[in-house]
Amino acid sequence: QKNLEKMVEAKTKELRETNEQLERANRAKDVFLANMSHELRTPMNAIIGYSEMLEEEAVDEGQEDFVPDLKKIQTAGRHLLGLINDILDISKIEAGKMEIYLEDFEPKPLVEEVLGTIQPLIEKNQNHLEVSISDQLGTMRGDVKKIRQTLFNLLSNASKFTEKGTIRFEARKREGDYYAEFVVSDTGIGMTPEQMAKLFQPFAQAEAKIGSKYEGTGLGLAICKKFCEMMGGTIEVESEAGEGSTFRVVLPIHGVITDSETTRTPGRRAKTESKNIDGRKILVIDDDPAVTDLMSRYLEREGYNVRVAYTGKEGLELAREERPDVITLDVLMPEMDGWTVLDALKKDPSLSEVPVIMLTFLDDQQKGFSLGASDFLRKPVRRETVVYLLQKHLRSGSEGPILIVDDEPDIRDILTRVLEEEGYRTAVAANGKEAIERMTQEKPGLVLLDILMPEMDGFEVVERIQKHPEWKSIPVIIMTALDLTEADRQRLNGYVEKILEKETFNPDHLLAEISNRIGHAESERSEKGEEASGQNPAS
Repeated sequence: QKNLEKMVEAKTKELRETNEQLERANRAKDVFLANMSHELRTPMNAIIGYSEMLEEEAVDEGQEDFVPDLKKIQTAGRHLLGLINDILDISKIEAGKMEIYLEDFEPKPLVEEVLGTIQPLIEKNQNHLEVSISDQLGTMRGDVKKIRQTLFNLLSNASKFTEKGTIRFEARKREGDYYAEFVVSDTGIGMTPEQMAKLFQPFAQAEAKIGSKYEGTGLGLAICKKFCEMMGGTIEVESEAGEGSTFRVVLPIHGVITDSETTRTPGRRAKTESKNIDGRKILVIDDDPAVTDLMSRYLEREGYNVRVAYTGKEGLELAREERPDVITLDVLMPEMDGWTVLDALKKDPSLSEVPVIMLTFLDDQQKGFSLGASDFLRKPVRRETVVYLLQKHLRSGSEGPILIVDDEPDIRDILTRVLEEEGYRTAVAANGKEAIERMTQEKPGLVLLDILMPEMDGFEVVERIQKHPEWKSIPVIIMTALDLTEADRQRLNGYVEKILEKETFNPDHLLAEISNRIGHAESERSEKGEEASGQNPAS
């Protein structure tokens, strides 16, 4: 009996140790994937960003001969980034780490955005696009990012496998009011039944010669199928070799209830108004020199006054000193990450009202919003997105600079240039702690905030901004390259205006966001002032 008890005890101990080893291995894998995501995407940010800047400068200086080569660099960089994203996505799906973020949205603008993006690829093979979008679609509930990625992938495939043919896109309701159907059909090479049988298998392509001709990992459709299933939908395919293919994406209009569904209500979107920047200050906080350089160029070209911080601590210091109108903040920074900076910014009474745009490779939008971020930029950043966001969150007459909080020097530099060219006054911080210190010195009009930074991350910065009576109304835009977990999203819920992904960074969008966000903050301050003045006579 005693021997049996000892054997059971020993076996139990062995199983416990084995489980602990498996848990450690699983955590190590998660950390590895997160690090690989950041390390692989970061250099692409610099490659794409600098090539875009060089293209603009070449045109301005009359050296158009360089433009085709620079466009090839951008195309190759974005292609490589797409491959990296596919591999990371399928890894997260297989590890059960992929989450769904449901929100209400209008399908028609989303579809029009995707069609506008895909148009050059359609024209490349001399194809004709036919579009039919039903006016009855109304409002849907789903993961906008994953729906966009799915539609883009299907249209991209149709464009690649069709030459001098017709590609048709249809969006309509199906089965009453319960499902939406998105149909992509083409007159391309089509597929045999054998090829369709392995169509949605990861890393599988119809034939080796097709894969070598058209490039790709063979992951796109597998990822799209998983995305649709996670949202309670399906992908259906019909094809005939030599005749073309038809893909149908069917999704529930009212979303599907899942454990990963978030409860965040998307922040208000202010209208973009005409640019009248008058030296608005932007603080770029990023530890990547390439990012800060590109951001500074983008923003300065738009007339913004840019300040750069390479750590969260420096970003907070600059925020307090410069009181920027907007802060762009990187998530991944040493010592103090973007979350910590965001928390510190929101807890500081003098900086809590400064809009913060988070800049990251991660999908940490909900976390940034819960901490008080105003917006997010996805790395690598794009000039159009930056300009758009700044125009959204900043308007003429806004007090305080734009505080850019990112530990990537290149991000801070890029944002600073873009904003200062737009006429904004900027301040920068390289980490959360620095951002909080900056905000203490001068209250910014908006904060662009990264998440992962040394000393103090973006989450903590948002929390600090929200706890500071004078800061909590400052718009915060999260800039992140991280893939945010549900817990991250909840931390940011309600405290940020926008989460921008660094991999799809667009300066024009960033500038518009900043302009609108600051204008919205000014309107609220004006209304409060009128209410106070109206109450004075009675007091």
